[in-house]
Amino acid sequence: MQINQNLPDIKMMTEVPRTLKEWWGNIRVAYGNEIILHLGSLTDLLNVEANKSLITLMIEFWQPTTVTFQFTDFEITPTLEEISQIADLPLDGRVPLAPRTTSGISFLQSLGLRVGQCLRRVDEGWVKLDYLFKRFGRRDSYDRFHQEFFISRVDWERLRAIVFVTAFLGIMIFPKKKGCVDINLLPMIIFMFRGPIRVTIVPMILAEIFRSLSLCSRGYDHFKGSNLLLQIWVLEHFYQRHAENGVEANLRYKIRSHATRLSMWDAPNDEDGWRLFLTHVTGNRIQWRLPWVHGRALLRTNQAYFIELIGLEGFQPYAPLRVLRQFGITQDVPLWSNMALIEVNYEGRIPVERIAALVQGWCGIIDSDMGVESWCTPEYYTWFMMGGILARPSYEGILGFTDTQRSNQIGMELLNLMHITTTMYQQVTPRSIDHLIHAVDDEPNEEMEEDPEEDPREPTEEMEEDPEEYSEHDPNLYDPIDGGVMHIEDEHFPIVEDAHSEYGSIGFDEREDSNNWEWKIDESSEYQPRTYYDLGDDDDDAPTWP
Repeated sequence: MQINQNLPDIKMMTEVPRTLKEWWGNIRVAYGNEIILHLGSLTDLLNVEANKSLITLMIEFWQPTTVTFQFTDFEITPTLEEISQIADLPLDGRVPLAPRTTSGISFLQSLGLRVGQCLRRVDEGWVKLDYLFKRFGRRDSYDRFHQEFFISRVDWERLRAIVFVTAFLGIMIFPKKKGCVDINLLPMIIFMFRGPIRVTIVPMILAEIFRSLSLCSRGYDHFKGSNLLLQIWVLEHFYQRHAENGVEANLRYKIRSHATRLSMWDAPNDEDGWRLFLTHVTGNRIQWRLPWVHGRALLRTNQAYFIELIGLEGFQPYAPLRVLRQFGITQDVPLWSNMALIEVNYEGRIPVERIAALVQGWCGIIDSDMGVESWCTPEYYTWFMMGGILARPSYEGILGFTDTQRSNQIGMELLNLMHITTTMYQQVTPRSIDHLIHAVDDEPNEEMEEDPEEDPREPTEEMEEDPEEYSEHDPNLYDPIDGGVMHIEDEHFPIVEDAHSEYGSIGFDEREDSNNWEWKIDESSEYQPRTYYDLGDDDDDAPTWP
């Protein structure tokens, strides 16, 4: 895990302009339904409090080559399905919204404004929010500035929702300059409202979040994506609860209820607390699949191991094959490419033909049903933990989702050498590593069978009268005075540390001598060995899953 701590002071959306809040209050009664149809619940971001320190710290864990956040023993990334559900924006049956460019003159003409002194306000590719608000934000704006319009009041009314969505996206979702709106958003929004096909803005939102993370991790000082949407996504994943929460499964307005939902979580409350949390968080302590994410997951294209997203200012690769656990699918060694080599900036010229090809191929993206349990294979865990040695881009042209050749190689050559920790044991597929774990079967004494109520930890009178009866056993194997510790010396025993459950704790601890292993058993009154052990006659005494 590499952490980039040499970051500048990054500018991002930290305070929502009062003008935008007032505008939404003025227009929501008359045009609210039409706006929500295209923005979903994104307007609820107006009431979200920004956490700049959290986003800045998250950028330190961002890896542009994999397009993921990488932590101690796992990686995650925002997905199309998660952003779609958080924002209540439909994704199925729609194609990505494509960027468009416009000139200052065309921008003003599209708004019904006369070209003249107004041109100097937009000739640099942006327009101030206050300028748009004064002319479209109030019910009497047309009367106040009627001399600047060449359209009728009826046409002006039809433009009010379009202009608000343009301003909202320019300030909250694609912030280009503080208090200013990118004029190239307007032709996109007009097409969204009036175009002949149904489009979705979700891929563009995700693309600009990814591009901003990569740029800022390389030293850029302006986050041009939606840091508020990213913040909500981060907190939802770090707040661990049951994936099949019935209350949340069909929840609407996830942004509006976000603060209330997370009030049950004792989250870090300052920068130092978040840094400590992010540095030590492990994969068994996060929420892998968000409760409301369901359906089918878009995973790759026919030609590549990733999906190419159409952003506002460039193309951005996206590799969901690396985070299948977020879809409830078992994660194996993924097929992947070096994402940093595929980033493309438009540089002021939009490649229309390439965008048209991507839009046309969107319906052919390979998808898969989502699952329920977010496991990973032991081979994947080994691959990720030894990323510096094993994580190499896959050969081109392989079908499916898994790099089977590399996974098999790890399983045959390295898995037996892997030190099994509790966090690994709690994440890998059930029973997949039981063959690496051995347990000692202590046959019960006859006295214990005749008197089941007798506490086996208490030495019997016969044992006290004839201590030589047990002389053939290792005196350290079972010592009731020593807190019930079994000492097992076997070079084949792996390491498992402090596995916890509601019934107690079981685990292997590593000592200075790698050939000596100690199995600790919690002797608390709640400990019930039968929950974790198979005491049948099949000689299989490996730990089993609760």
